[in-house]
Amino acid sequence: MSYCFTVVAFDDKTEVQFDLNFDTDLGRKFTKTLNRGETFQMSLKYPRGKLHIVNGGKITSSNCNKKLAVFSNNTGLGFTTGLDFFQIDKGIYPYTGYEIEQLQPIKSWGYEFVVVSEGKSHLGNTYHLFSYKDNTIWINGKMISIDKDTVIADTVFYKPLLIQSLKPIAISQHVSGAKNFIAFGAPDDKVYANVLDFASIPPTSALTKEISVPIPSKVGTNQMNRAVVFSPGNNKIEVNGKSYTLTKKFGTIYWGSIQNTRQDIITIKSNTGFNGYLIHTGASDTFEATNFYPSMSGVMTLYSGWDSLQSRIRVNKQGAHWYGLDDTGLAVACVGANTNFALEAGLRKLQKITCYIDGKLASKSADFDWKFTDTGKVKITYNYEFGDYGCDSGVQFSVSRWIKIYQNVDRKPFSDTTVCAGDTLRFLSNKDYLSKVKWFSPTTKITCDTCRTLTYIAKPNAKSRYLLTIQKPACNAFNDTFSIQVRDSLRIDMPHDSIYCMGDTLRAFLLGSGGDSVHYKWFYSFNGDTVQLNHKMKESGQWAITLADGCTKKPFVKTFDVFVDTTRLKVDAIADSMCKGMKVFDLNIVKASPKGGKWYAAGSRLSSVTSVRLDSLSIYPKHVILNYFYQNSNTGCTFNHTDSFWVTDTVKMVLASVTDICKETKLWDAPKEFKSASAGVWYSPNSGLAIDSMGRINPRNSGAGTFKVNKHYTNSQGCDFQSEGQISIAPAVLSISGTLSATSGKVPLIVNFEGKNGIAGVTRYKWIFGDTKQSPKDTAWGASVSYSYNDTGKFYPRLIGMAGGCRDTINLGAVSARLLGTIQLGENLTVNLYPNPSEVGNEVVLRIEGNRKFRSITVYNSVGSRVSSYHIEKGGNEITLKTSIPGIYFIEVEGTEKLLKWLVE
Repeated sequence: MSYCFTVVAFDDKTEVQFDLNFDTDLGRKFTKTLNRGETFQMSLKYPRGKLHIVNGGKITSSNCNKKLAVFSNNTGLGFTTGLDFFQIDKGIYPYTGYEIEQLQPIKSWGYEFVVVSEGKSHLGNTYHLFSYKDNTIWINGKMISIDKDTVIADTVFYKPLLIQSLKPIAISQHVSGAKNFIAFGAPDDKVYANVLDFASIPPTSALTKEISVPIPSKVGTNQMNRAVVFSPGNNKIEVNGKSYTLTKKFGTIYWGSIQNTRQDIITIKSNTGFNGYLIHTGASDTFEATNFYPSMSGVMTLYSGWDSLQSRIRVNKQGAHWYGLDDTGLAVACVGANTNFALEAGLRKLQKITCYIDGKLASKSADFDWKFTDTGKVKITYNYEFGDYGCDSGVQFSVSRWIKIYQNVDRKPFSDTTVCAGDTLRFLSNKDYLSKVKWFSPTTKITCDTCRTLTYIAKPNAKSRYLLTIQKPACNAFNDTFSIQVRDSLRIDMPHDSIYCMGDTLRAFLLGSGGDSVHYKWFYSFNGDTVQLNHKMKESGQWAITLADGCTKKPFVKTFDVFVDTTRLKVDAIADSMCKGMKVFDLNIVKASPKGGKWYAAGSRLSSVTSVRLDSLSIYPKHVILNYFYQNSNTGCTFNHTDSFWVTDTVKMVLASVTDICKETKLWDAPKEFKSASAGVWYSPNSGLAIDSMGRINPRNSGAGTFKVNKHYTNSQGCDFQSEGQISIAPAVLSISGTLSATSGKVPLIVNFEGKNGIAGVTRYKWIFGDTKQSPKDTAWGASVSYSYNDTGKFYPRLIGMAGGCRDTINLGAVSARLLGTIQLGENLTVNLYPNPSEVGNEVVLRIEGNRKFRSITVYNSVGSRVSSYHIEKGGNEITLKTSIPGIYFIEVEGTEKLLKWLVE
């Protein structure tokens, strides 16, 4: 029926400051001074509002060294909608009753607590959990969402509880396990106590190294007088001067319930720090609560202040309290992802904050985001001061935490990723609303049904992909599946003891992944010169290979000497063609170096061959391809030589075509280009061509026309050869006819013959002389014919024509050649002018017949001017005259009256 607070002072002149969020008779903000043992009570002022909330008010001692105790009392007669009474939250206290409890100091508010039952109390320990709204709490991993300011009351029996919270909470506990029907008539699933001395449960990080606690009343042998001690990471403590080992463990926290044998005090020490509480009752060790007076039972906290402060560094505060921790307790961050760091100190205020990551200033804020670019382990340190109440306000403090950075595979949604061999990967579920996550992998044989995080070291196998699936609870009907490609570890292996074959490339003798992979960078050099990946091995020397990738910060370098097998394979050439009649070609006669190789038919390496059957091939002509393989037994290198040839059944030769063979030819002598290189005799498939028993062709006895002629021959190796040609025999004898271009004229007289004959084709001609006083020689054969007469006189030439072996002679008639000029001089002299025998056109020969004396000769031009003069001796009768300019000249001979005309063209 009332809701009030009682403040108790422990020192004289203790100034108490009130800053409340509800109305009292003195208002909301006021100050009271209390002496030692003096109390002050206050209650909510009437009329009260419906479901009035008192949370958030503060009662503070202005002197941090003067302590206070504050108790609350709540009574109620049930629930009503009226405004005259305070309505108790029926979700917490379902029935009317009384509740007296000591309020929790600000330092008792924390994030992680361990609650256990004293093993000899079979009724369990009752605890109260105080939380503000909009919080998330995990009790042994089970997530509970808190949507309003609330108190959770429950009983813990024998199983320890790990209680973790996203925001600060406070927990108190009493050793009672009674189902308190006296106070509330509570149902079986709600257990409460109405005693005065609920004690604060210290957070797990609030530790002290030494404490001595006085016993409130004398201890009897049948009383419960036990200390419940929690020691993170250390199971060795000292109790009343004696060493004691804590045998129970919850996570990383060792704990135990220790019987105190002293009646006045208990002293506990630890090198690393501990906390806990003292249980004191007036009942036996098999405690059954039948009396709940405060003097009969109680719990006292086993720490007064702490050596390690409740301040903590939280990683990724948006997740669960333990989200961001690996199996060793290190905080976890992922490469490339925003990692949130927050300095938290329960309900206390912070000021003068600086944060350092690996010794470098990262932020001056208590809450900031940071992105790591590489894997590794770093240390984060916050320096700060408390800016609120307490004797430690204004004092510089520091708190540190190690952070392990992993390759980030926590995708939203999950996606494939590539990592390096040997990488330690953290697979995290960042779905905070889930209470259970199942991991499984069909390729790596790792499963975890309850893990929210899973650690896996990638195996060095670049050819495998590792599939991981996060299976959400069935109510979500949701799976995230992703695969991880693991890049191979860096290695360079050398097969065959560093012996390589001519023409091998660098790719051929490097094992392991890399080469053209986008993740790897390869650099190669040979004998000090940079080479490409497809470098052909031509000589022995030293290789140097540098391999680097994103997995290894320092490049991997390998140098090794190599021997290159430079064997040169020499094989004699095989003839380009063979024939069916040769029957068998023996491959043993083909010289090859080095010896020891084998011949194989093209496209087959199953069995070697030593010969080729030429007379049983499927078709003719046939192209036969052979490969000669040789393997060096010392190096293992293989060498190959390929050759080929054609196999025919008959070797055919096509000869030329000859036309216009004269039918009068008795035996035809074939021209060179028509003759076959082989022996044998001619024959013809056509009739009408006369061929004698020796294979000679007789045109005279043959008919006119065109005939196909063949000649067959088989050589000593059995190869058949057949030559094919064509000849044409003229139908008649040669009949030459034609005319001369001139039959008379002045010397030199040039005569051309234009003729024709009865046989088609080219006719050759030749002049025949022998019946003239000039007696010229016969001319040579030619396709056209002409003759120049330089002597005067009358001639009777003949002409011979020949075509296709036929010939004919024609008489050309008489040809008259006269002088250039003739004149009858006095004294019975006759002067003749002849062309110069040197055939130079500007020269003539003057001949005087019957000359008996010395005479002068003068040459004049057409206008009468003298051009040149000559003389002829007595008895002389011939002289050569010359001029350099064409024209009409006149020649005067001394002793005569007439001039001789001379035309120079």
